[in-house]
Amino acid sequence: MKRLFFILLFLVTAEFVSRAQNTDKLPPPAPQLQNFFLRAFEKTREAFRYRNVNNIQDPLPINLESVYESDIDTINSISTGWTGSISTVFKGLHTEIYNSSSTNPKVLLIWFYRTIYANEIGFGNSQGGTFSNVKIELLGSDGSVRGTFDDSGSNITYGTHTYNFSLTSPTIFVALRISFCTVNRVGITNLTIPKQIHSASMIYGVDEDTDLLTPIKTAAGDFNVLARLRGPTGNHKIGEQLLSASVDNLASKYGLATASVLYGLNGIKVSPIEIDSTTHGLTSIDNSHQEIHDSNHFFYTDKNTLNSAGTVVYLITTPNTTKWLHFTFVITGNAITTVDIYEGSDRTGTTAQTILNNNNRNSAITSAATLHKAISSGTTDGVLIWTRQSGSSSQQSRTGMEAIHSAEKILKQNTKYLIRITSGSDANLTNIQLDWYEHINL
Repeated sequence: MKRLFFILLFLVTAEFVSRAQNTDKLPPPAPQLQNFFLRAFEKTREAFRYRNVNNIQDPLPINLESVYESDIDTINSISTGWTGSISTVFKGLHTEIYNSSSTNPKVLLIWFYRTIYANEIGFGNSQGGTFSNVKIELLGSDGSVRGTFDDSGSNITYGTHTYNFSLTSPTIFVALRISFCTVNRVGITNLTIPKQIHSASMIYGVDEDTDLLTPIKTAAGDFNVLARLRGPTGNHKIGEQLLSASVDNLASKYGLATASVLYGLNGIKVSPIEIDSTTHGLTSIDNSHQEIHDSNHFFYTDKNTLNSAGTVVYLITTPNTTKWLHFTFVITGNAITTVDIYEGSDRTGTTAQTILNNNNRNSAITSAATLHKAISSGTTDGVLIWTRQSGSSSQQSRTGMEAIHSAEKILKQNTKYLIRITSGSDANLTNIQLDWYEHINL
């Protein structure tokens, strides 16, 4: 009935406008009436252009266009425990759907009428509500999980946040299972899913030899580029030019100078890699330095005065994860000093050292390792993997002992390492500095 009404309105309006503008057959109507029918004609045409057929949007969405309310299969979608309709979050910004129960997780299962290509989902709440602990599962037609973005372990509450689950290409899915893994109230007023599409293009250029428009071909996905330089006798194609060590005259050789920008990926942000303004060398830092900026680098220091045969023991326990410790140390004594490091000890630590400092003093990230000073039980120190003895009982400040190990040792996971410092002289001032960063082994 609705479609028939639009058709009739379209035909009547078109006929009326045609006759109203033909002054030989019909006097022109009052301007107000003519403007009314002209507006009706435009609205009818727009209604036909953007009509919905069987709840499927027409025309098809274009790149960067978001999922609409008409894309949502509300019959098969599930929002048990939620107040409000799922479809409302795809058509406006100010109507909240929420779940205030203590259920954990609180799940929204959203089915679409057609396949979606996307690589991010934006959540928002304009009514003061929040959400947190989000886990997003992208489902295929058979309900299988095509991809997962898991932020369920984060207790940060948001009023607006975007979750990126693919940085390289869109993920294909027909349904979303969104789990809010918390007992707290959660609510959203809008979900934004920008649609993505793949497109194939061909670039043409004019061949200077034939003046014909020719497609630019690619090799393994890369453009083939031919550069020309102006030489003494005209243009010259730059081909492969082999130089040997015996060639010292490059007068007959052609070269091409280009200005290029090198980019790097830092997390999800692509930024240009800078060069030093004086030397024009690349500005770079080593991996250990980078871990400091990533807040994964830690240090511990301590000092002890030992008499002859006196000892101090430290026990490091690594976490049982693939986040391995990359470990260096400096140990000094101002007299005769012996340092022994053992791997695989079964000793029990006595005093936990709680000040394991992050080298990024702006960060609150803590180390996954534990460190104790002194031991109380156990049967073995483990296997001796490093030892050093040095120093003198006289002229101690000039001939002290210094044990520096700057090459990283990657410590075994879920393993105890015992460090024992033994003095061979009285009044021996010893110092220890442990440095390590924690990096997930891939």
